[in-house]
Parts: sequence; structure tokens; C-alpha cells
Amino acid sequence: MKQKLIIGLLLIAAYFLAQWIENHARLPDSVPTASNKQPDNYYQNFSTQIINSDGITQYYFSGKKLFHYNDQHSEIDSPLIYLMEDNNWQVSANKGIIDEGKKVIYLQQNIVATNQKNTDEKIIAEELTIYPEKKILQTNKKLKLYRANSLTSANAMLANLQENKLTLYHHVITHYYEND
Repeated sequence: MKQKLIIGLLLIAAYFLAQWIENHARLPDSVPTASNKQPDNYYQNFSTQIINSDGITQYYFSGKKLFHYNDQHSEIDSPLIYLMEDNNWQVSANKGIIDEGKKVIYLQQNIVATNQKNTDEKIIAEELTIYPEKKILQTNKKLKLYRANSLTSANAMLANLQENKLTLYHHVITHYYEND
């Protein structure tokens, strides 16, 4: 009889402990992360152009979605950037981040940069940083550079579009082929 009483008390204590854990020690439904921040502005299917002090369009960018955050950066889904003036490069990616001063654009995933004056010239990368005012493209990740009769791969790049200068770094390999 004493043994049944102890078992009964243990079962009741276990029940109340389980209830307390259920009500007080519950994990949140979603763990907060950096991507769970709430934007203060949201735009869909947007486009904008940045004009220099002479009234000339420096660059134009658009995207499917833009989320602006109060820490003064914006995240862009499917950004498309046109670097204008004498350069005319078109750059697309899956994701992008632009700083509030619009001085730096960080692109990620499936980046394709095409020279609009010479469509045989194309850069494929997974990460790319653009300094639009300086017309500089830079990456420290693997990339491929396609030209009319060649394919070059490298592990880093610095392209100064104003000076028409391209520097490739680390394990640069070029394959030449004939056009049919």
C-alpha cells in the first residue's frame, strides 16, 4: 500500500512538472536571426537611377524586391545594375546589399556581368563588390571570364572600368579555342 502511494505521488509530481515545463520552458516558435529583422520600407518591382553632379546617369538599378532597414542598408532580390557613362556594363545577381550612401553594392549568387559594348565579354561569379562611383568591380572568390575565343578562370579579380583595366589573381588559367 505504501508503495502504491509513493508511485501515485511520483506520477502526480511528474504530471505537474510536465505542465510547468510546457508553460514556462517552451522554446520560441522561431529563433530570431539577422534575416528576421523587420524592414522599415519595402518596394516591389522597383527601379532607380543615380545621377552625378553634372546631371549624367552614373548607374541605374532595379530589382524584384527591396527591403530597407533602419541600420541604413537595403537588401535586394534579383538586382539588375547598369553602370553607365562610357562603360555600359550590365550586372545581375540573385541577391544584393547596398549601403545607404549607395557607394558600395555587394552581390551574391549567380552573378553575370556583361559588357554591353562587347557582348562576347562576360564575367561569371558567386560574389562581387561594385563601387559604382569609381566604376570598380572586385571579388575575392572564384570567377570565370568569357571572351570571344577564350575562357579564363581565377580566384580573385579587380576591374577598373574607368581605366579599362582588369587584373586577375591566384591560379589564373586561360583556355583558348577556335570559333567555328
